[in-house]
Order: sequence, then structure tokens, then C-alpha cells
Amino acid sequence: MGCDKHNKNSPWYKYGIQFGFPNVFWSEPVCGGYLATPINTISNVFYLIAGYFMYATNPLVAGALSLVGVSSGLYHCSVIYPFQLMDISSMSLTFTFMLKTQLNLSIYTTMIVFLLNKIHLWYLIRYKKNLQYNSLLNILLILISLPHYNIYILYSIFSLITGVSCSYVDLAYKYIYGHSMWHLFSALAVYLWNIGILNIGLLK
Repeated sequence: MGCDKHNKNSPWYKYGIQFGFPNVFWSEPVCGGYLATPINTISNVFYLIAGYFMYATNPLVAGALSLVGVSSGLYHCSVIYPFQLMDISSMSLTFTFMLKTQLNLSIYTTMIVFLLNKIHLWYLIRYKKNLQYNSLLNILLILISLPHYNIYILYSIFSLITGVSCSYVDLAYKYIYGHSMWHLFSALAVYLWNIGILNIGLLK
């Protein structure tokens, strides 16, 4: 998986040979340093910032979103498969907690939702599918299960669409990459979603 797209001078390359390379590569070229893709790595700070400002009202989702920042940072820092799995798993956890919050799920139902997420991930891995399909499925579930919409939720959806578009096109312009814009706009989308459900009254 992606051996020819990694940088053989990278200190992570030998771990890629041992544990596998990602099944998705982005437009930022993999360099030979410890930060394999520096811009995509550093841009994960947006998840940490959003998590920090959400913590007072929603520590569960804020903590999971911060975990996304760390695991996605490791993924883009190394560009090896185990950290890609960690990245997608932390995103699944964040989506699960978002569903728990907006639907007031019990702990048992939350565990079932997360288990179904893991089964879907296993399916994607087993049949060598794009792991990002798991995130798209979760985003759809969150959007269709929202009981009400307000201006912040609409801003969140707009930010999410912008982020997905940036990541899908993944253009590169000097030090700006489409996937790093996904980090910015998806973090902003979760932050705006949190304000939206707080105003709806789903957060106590």
C-alpha cells in the first residue's frame, strides 16, 4: 500500500515497510524528515484549539476531538498505516460521542454504535476500501438524526461541506494544501455544531 508514494529517506519509511503504508495519500509531498508532511501535521492543531474551547460545555466530544488532533497528527507526521487506523478510529469515537450527545443515547447504546463503527472499519480494511468512507457515513448519520436546526448548525454544515470539498479536490498552493483545510473546517464544523446543539437545549 503506497510504498512508491512514501519518501525512502524518511525515518518512518522502515516502519511503513514493516507495518504498512496508508491506503490514501494527499497532495502534500512526503519529505525525508521526522515530519513527513509538515503542513498536514501542524494543521491538526485546529482540533486541539476547538477541543479546548468546547471543553467547558461538552468535555466528552472535546476530549475525543482532541484525540483526533493527536492521532491525525501522528498519521500525517509518519504517513504509515497503523496511525491512519488510529486517526480514523478517533474520528469514529468523536462521531459516536456526537450522536450520544444529540440523541441522549444510553451508555449501552453508545457502545453498540461504536462497535458497529468498528465493524464497518473492519469491513473497509478487509476489502481494501477507502477508510474515509467510515467518516462520510458517520457525518450522514449525524446530519439526519439532528432533531432541530438553527443558524449555528447551518454554519456547521457549510463549514463541513467546505472542508470535504477542500479535502476531495486537495489542491496544493505553496504552503496551503486541501487536506490541511479539511482539518481547519472540520474542526470549525464540530465547534459550531456544539454551539448549535447548546442553543437547541441538547446540552445541559
